[in-house]
Amino acid sequence: MTAPTPSVITVRLDGVDLDRWIWVPHAWPYEGFTDPRGWADAAAKRVARRSGFAFVKRAALRDDLIEMSRSRDSVGAHWTVAYAPDLSRPARIARIEVHDSRVGTYRSLEQFMQLDTPGLEGPPVVEPFVSLHLGEGITAIMHQRNADRTLSAVRSYGWTLPTCWVSMYYADFDLGLMERLRPEFDALARALQVDEQVVDS
Repeated sequence: MTAPTPSVITVRLDGVDLDRWIWVPHAWPYEGFTDPRGWADAAAKRVARRSGFAFVKRAALRDDLIEMSRSRDSVGAHWTVAYAPDLSRPARIARIEVHDSRVGTYRSLEQFMQLDTPGLEGPPVVEPFVSLHLGEGITAIMHQRNADRTLSAVRSYGWTLPTCWVSMYYADFDLGLMERLRPEFDALARALQVDEQVVDS
């Protein structure tokens, strides 16, 4: 049996507000920076200028961005975007993942999005979600009871493309903030473009 010809995946954000979102690189060099520290310091300074130069909080954002960048290596189809319009609260993280639907252990988009995770606080709430770039998909919210009995939630988005599944997700323990930020994450999901290019064998 011949393995499927792999696809080259390119992810873009079309029209996203770069004063609110920060693309987090995982491979270096990146736009003139050779490591996460220099890049994160420059990104945090840009946010601080919009926040009255709150230097203590700027350092915290810089350290968060460094950790985000180092949390994943440059191998694999996954990307990170940070929501940081100002320094009033810690940055929120959106993760983007792409998986070749022709290979691997997942049998469906829902399984790839982990909507069958055991131990959830009730079944996921799933709704249709339409994107100009990726077409018809779904969005879902899952709740889980933590060890301290508090609730946390994951908001995810998913699409089925010809050779792959695409997901974007955001987790938070502040459920009220998650709901208030939903328009921002909906807009990010609709800005997402994924290009598949099958490599000639």
